[in-house]
Amino acid sequence: LLGKRFAMDRETLRGNDYRTITTHLSVAGDRAGWLLSLPLDAQTTLAIVGAREVTDTVIIVFACMLLLMSGVGYLLARRVSRPIRSLSAAAARIAAGDFDAIVRDRPVDETGELIASFNQMAGAIKQQRQDLEGRRDYIEKILLNATIGVISMDRDGRLVTVNPAAGTILDRPELSPGTTTGELFAKNPTLAPLAAALGNPAKQGSQEINLTLPGPQMERSVRARMVPFLEGQGIILLLEDVTETVRSNR
Repeated sequence: LLGKRFAMDRETLRGNDYRTITTHLSVAGDRAGWLLSLPLDAQTTLAIVGAREVTDTVIIVFACMLLLMSGVGYLLARRVSRPIRSLSAAAARIAAGDFDAIVRDRPVDETGELIASFNQMAGAIKQQRQDLEGRRDYIEKILLNATIGVISMDRDGRLVTVNPAAGTILDRPELSPGTTTGELFAKNPTLAPLAAALGNPAKQGSQEINLTLPGPQMERSVRARMVPFLEGQGIILLLEDVTETVRSNR
């Protein structure tokens, strides 16, 4: 190019900008000649292109890693939250009275140990409830078939438990839980000693009262025993018809 005229310009090739130098070349036998155009900063442009490609690659890799980590985090969250949700649902079922509720998810981690402890606790609660129900049924059968009348009442004087023998002895077969002592003693002066003992809080300890109640053919002798229940929470009243015993003693 020494001694020749040339021109500086910019051209775009394959999406890249190049600075070029262009000059006219004469060729023997060719009157028109040729134009020679050479890129001056091809290496710089290639470096810029390479840097862009590296940047694009880094961005793509980072986006892929972010998506991968998000997917792994989602799976881990589901793995942890699913047993916790099952545990919460089982606890709600037990609170509602369904003692057959257990958690079947058993992950091999601390959550799995928690679930195992919960299932063990649920089984123990179920067993204890079954034992309590069995004892309750046993006591109810005893009360239903006992010849001694049993009446339990709360601190407000409201009947909680009344067995059939108590209604028979007092000649009040309509007695039922919820009846008040006022209704029990109303229009029945023969129960006045019992009413007086129940109405005196200072003497509501364990005491025995002898009553004489009218009968279809003769008077009946009834022995009533008052037993405090759960430190002032109520009273258990035991009634026993001792008419035959008193007659035999006479």
